[in-house]
Amino acid sequence: MGPLDKGTVFTRTRFQALAVLVLLPWLSWANHEMPMRVDAPADARAIREEEQMKIFSQLALDAGKAVGLESIQVAISDEKAALLQQGGVISSTNQALLAGKILPVYRQFDFSTAPWERPSPEGYMSTTKAGGMSWTIAVESPGADGMRVLFQQMDLPKGVELYIYSLEADPPQVVGPYMGRGPHDGGEFWSGSVAGGQAWIEVVFPDPSMSKNSSLEIGAVGHLGGPVFSRELETDKSEECFLEPACMGGGEFPQWTSLRHAVAQLLFPLDGQFGICTGTLVNSASEQPFLLTGDHCINSQFRAANTEAFWDYHATSCGQTFSNFFPFPRTEGAELLARRSETTGNDFSFLRFLNAPPQGRSYAGYTTVNPANGTTLYRLHHPDGRQLHYTRQDAASRRFNCGGYISSNYTHSIRRLGGVMGGSSGSALLDSQGRITGQLLGVCPGPGSLNQCSTNFDYLDGRFSITYPIIRNWLEETIVRPENDDFAQRTLLVGNSGLVTGTSVHGTKEPGEPNHAGNSGGASVWWAWRAPANGTLMVETCGSSFDTTLAVYTGNSVGSLVNVAANDDACSLQSRVTFDVTEGIEYQIAVDGFNGQTGDIVLRWEFEPRGVIGWFFY
Repeated sequence: MGPLDKGTVFTRTRFQALAVLVLLPWLSWANHEMPMRVDAPADARAIREEEQMKIFSQLALDAGKAVGLESIQVAISDEKAALLQQGGVISSTNQALLAGKILPVYRQFDFSTAPWERPSPEGYMSTTKAGGMSWTIAVESPGADGMRVLFQQMDLPKGVELYIYSLEADPPQVVGPYMGRGPHDGGEFWSGSVAGGQAWIEVVFPDPSMSKNSSLEIGAVGHLGGPVFSRELETDKSEECFLEPACMGGGEFPQWTSLRHAVAQLLFPLDGQFGICTGTLVNSASEQPFLLTGDHCINSQFRAANTEAFWDYHATSCGQTFSNFFPFPRTEGAELLARRSETTGNDFSFLRFLNAPPQGRSYAGYTTVNPANGTTLYRLHHPDGRQLHYTRQDAASRRFNCGGYISSNYTHSIRRLGGVMGGSSGSALLDSQGRITGQLLGVCPGPGSLNQCSTNFDYLDGRFSITYPIIRNWLEETIVRPENDDFAQRTLLVGNSGLVTGTSVHGTKEPGEPNHAGNSGGASVWWAWRAPANGTLMVETCGSSFDTTLAVYTGNSVGSLVNVAANDDACSLQSRVTFDVTEGIEYQIAVDGFNGQTGDIVLRWEFEPRGVIGWFFY
């Protein structure tokens, strides 16, 4: 979507007629509907801030140590800086909102050459607050409102963690940890963003010897900036038609109070720049974290994999404003499952996040019924990178023909309240029940002058009825979770020794569940065993098909567990613990996968009573 006050119009290339042959058979499908799903409420922003402070407290650097350290200087050219400050959309052919420029760096670091606690162009080696060893260096891009870092050829030993943080933010902002070959296992990825023009990179080594065979390459820096970060958009009186949901009357669109937790502002790299669009979580039978946005926003696996989704970027009271979206909870990285272009399809992109969104989300329902003319429709979106805004429009017959798209694949509508701009692209078109009927491509203007508050143009939203047959298998897929996925459904192990098999495929991590063996995991399953006498218990996952983590606890609920023993690697990449047990106590056994890996589990346990040698008492 282009900002209309700058005269951007919707223009596209001519479509290929062949696409009609592909899409027409789908138009006869029966209606399919799904209601909205709302998770339990949670203050995701407060949870994130608490997690970040806990991580930051364990890292080596603080504001005092940072003074005098050398940094990598990456300056933006005057030409690029001017383009950023001008704002607007990426280009005439891609109308995602411009939010940053990519600046090449190409620096490779050998950790073994960095001096100990002495400033150096090769980084700074020191002791972490937790007693480990870390390598630190700063990257600066003067004038940036925020930064992201492109890492290449990353291949860190297991257990080594990479973090990026900002000391300019209050409280400090931390992204990570990133491990191994990165979140996509390819060695190349964009970090999450941090506020300010200085980003600190820290690599933490639990064992100092691990630094000898480790290296890191920084390929580029994302210099984030422009009007989206630097002006008080919410008080711009020249754009009086823009409306925050918190300022609406209670009867205008009551579903917004739930749906605001389904809408994300998306920040992603494309063509040497960073763009912003809007996306919406979609409910499904499998309850997976699917998101719908526009194809002109995210149309490649690289963009999807390096997308940041910022949640809950909205006012809770009328007139509340925020300087930027960096402090808000986020989800990094997604998989592009399906897409269709704006010219041969209906401009949709369908993603699945690699990690679960933060607690307290909602997932919009959908309908494949195309809105009839005169139907009132609604939109929650981030125009011009602002916090969440609201638009109401009426479905209508096409009034203006911009060309370059198949008109029957789109719903045309007329603005009645609110307005859209760059950054609104990809936002869901919602019916009165809050169900998705399409997603925003852009606007088609009529003759004469127009501005954000004009009705002299058509909104164009790709119809969900066209999208649904393409993504139906994902939406209707029924995933069978392991029987012992939830703590409350843990499986009781019987006997002093034994072996059982199981699976963690499609396992989940519950709210409040601890990190097992110090790793975030994400697909745990549970067993329990009650001690018949005092003694020693050995539990292992040797022979399992994936890299496991293993932890044992006491406690009767997932939120009140007390750790007894934990292990990551004992038998190759599998785990083993041995610990003392007390008669009558039930021990809770969790098996997870390192960084969320899943697979077939072999669990073996063996109990030895205290005071027994073999079967002879002494």
